[in-house]
Amino acid sequence: MKSGSKRHTIDLTDNHIRSLKASRDWRAMIRISTVLAAILGVLLVALSVGTFLGYLSSKTAVEKHVSVWEEEIAKNLLLKGDVTLFEKVKAQIPDVARDVSAVLTTSPESSPSCALVQTVPITLYGTPSGHLYVCRSQPGVLQAGLRSPVFILLMSVGLLFVFWIDRRRELEAARLQAANKTAEALEQLAKQVAHDIRSPVGALNVINESLISMAKKDQGDEFKAISPHLDLLKGATARITKIADDLLSNPHPGDLTKHAVQPRISPAVVASTVQSIVHEKRLQTKTSALELRISRPNEIPKSATTDDSHLVDSDLGRVLSNLIQNALEAPRAEGVLQAVVVDLNLEASDLEIRIKDNGLGLDDKFSTRLGRRGFSFGKRRGNGLGVAHARDWVHARGGRLVYESTRNHGTEVRLNLPR
Repeated sequence: MKSGSKRHTIDLTDNHIRSLKASRDWRAMIRISTVLAAILGVLLVALSVGTFLGYLSSKTAVEKHVSVWEEEIAKNLLLKGDVTLFEKVKAQIPDVARDVSAVLTTSPESSPSCALVQTVPITLYGTPSGHLYVCRSQPGVLQAGLRSPVFILLMSVGLLFVFWIDRRRELEAARLQAANKTAEALEQLAKQVAHDIRSPVGALNVINESLISMAKKDQGDEFKAISPHLDLLKGATARITKIADDLLSNPHPGDLTKHAVQPRISPAVVASTVQSIVHEKRLQTKTSALELRISRPNEIPKSATTDDSHLVDSDLGRVLSNLIQNALEAPRAEGVLQAVVVDLNLEASDLEIRIKDNGLGLDDKFSTRLGRRGFSFGKRRGNGLGVAHARDWVHARGGRLVYESTRNHGTEVRLNLPR
């Protein structure tokens, strides 16, 4: 080691753990602060309502108690000048209303003991004979509010509601966190697979190119027989490479609807892609039941019928491959021979591709679920991703994907792309 140099050791795992712990601590602090603020709000509201209702109840109790003795008090004061009963009733008021701090016969000046003043007139047949001034202090009013059944009820209900909401938020946060972790893990796994798959696919490309070169030099029957399969291998490896590239470059490859509208595809590329995928499916399934019809095939540029890879759109190829495969695997009635027709209409204002099968069609109860991720109909190993991806891709291109199905008469998929 050179003189003066310093070794730096960075424990990524330890840093990651500290980062996660700090994040959890902040979330816990925010959650505790939110719950405490909610509890404080509940207590203030319950105390305010309880205090107000308690004051009204206390005020009514004082007025009712005085009204029982009002006539006798007024007679004694006006006719006899006797204040005995008056003083007796005045002394009973704090027992009737426990929030009362003082009862006066003269109007009180501003005093801490008289935060709230209730004036109770003493009359005899409308003739005033005196007044009672019932004082309530702030501590007394608050204590009465705290003892109020309304406060206890509102506080209990409010606290239960706060804890219920907090529990729901906690469960929802846990669910979202688990979903995010799963999504992140799947995304990382997909990117890792996409990264690792490039090497073996590259090797397959080298082998395939060598075989194609040998087939061109040697015109023997053996090479002629495998030539179509070499084309199939070439197209398949090209699509795998494109899928891997998309996974590595796009952070959310399945979410096409959030991105800007993609550039339009030329009729030549659409025609070449359709022909390439149909040819590939025929070789894969070894069936003659897959028919391709092209309106005005003479209008397709000559270059579109060649095997140039740059004329095949890999994204459109993936969409068509999934849709055609669904048509080939559609359940059929017993004894019905498989028949799938792919129509490429170049005469319409939009580029239109129709894929028609002669299967059993879709039930009404399944038609509303079509296009949902994870929903598959009539396929043992279906994962419900093909149609959802096709819908998102077509939407991103500004096109339309329409299903028309009649029970026992098959299903037709219509894919329209703007020119």
